[in-house]
Amino acid sequence: MNRHETLKEYLTALYRAEAVVTDNPSAPLYFNGSRSLTDYRIHLLDVELPIITCLRSIRQEEEKDDALAISVRVTLLELQTLFGEENGQSTHRYLTITREGIPIERKLLGASQLELLEEYLRLQQASFLRQKKWFDSRPIPLPFPGTLRGNATDIAELIALHIHTSLAIVPANKYRIKEFILYFCQAWNLPAEKDYHTLISHTLARPHPTAYIEKLLNELQKHVEQLDCKRK
Repeated sequence: MNRHETLKEYLTALYRAEAVVTDNPSAPLYFNGSRSLTDYRIHLLDVELPIITCLRSIRQEEEKDDALAISVRVTLLELQTLFGEENGQSTHRYLTITREGIPIERKLLGASQLELLEEYLRLQQASFLRQKKWFDSRPIPLPFPGTLRGNATDIAELIALHIHTSLAIVPANKYRIKEFILYFCQAWNLPAEKDYHTLISHTLARPHPTAYIEKLLNELQKHVEQLDCKRK
């Protein structure tokens, strides 16, 4: 199998997230065509092992090619948006749950099915994070050397300002918002591993959710006043 086919097979394993509800008490859910979670683990390892050599060669090539390095990081950012967490449950951007071909909601699953689904999604995410480490040691070559001042909560306020006002054009789809957050972090040299999407919700739920923005607003007002004085 050539490198293209190896990559395609592994990426398919990450992008595909299909759970089928069954009447089999020993395997109440099938995952991506596998008849049990054990079978799915074996399949995932089967496509993961060949990708190691493939990714290692790409990692070596990008040492001499910044354009390739940037392209790889953009792909990794997109892959990162596949996985998330909502209300304490793992999520997948393209997760489908069906019974006899009919889509059903996650909340209709039983306790044992929910437990299996959670483990399945965490298996996928863990696989991605293992392979992502091949590229974590080399920072993305960015033209801008600076960053934003403030702690994680302050940054979450700023991102929320972009999302919830007309300051930036941001799609309403939650997964596209996650992509925007990751690119925002990339542009400002912020740690992309922080879950700013969740942090924004926590920040907006505080008694004073705009404390940092108000501080910046005061600084901006002083700056405007200084410029006005110089013009007089």
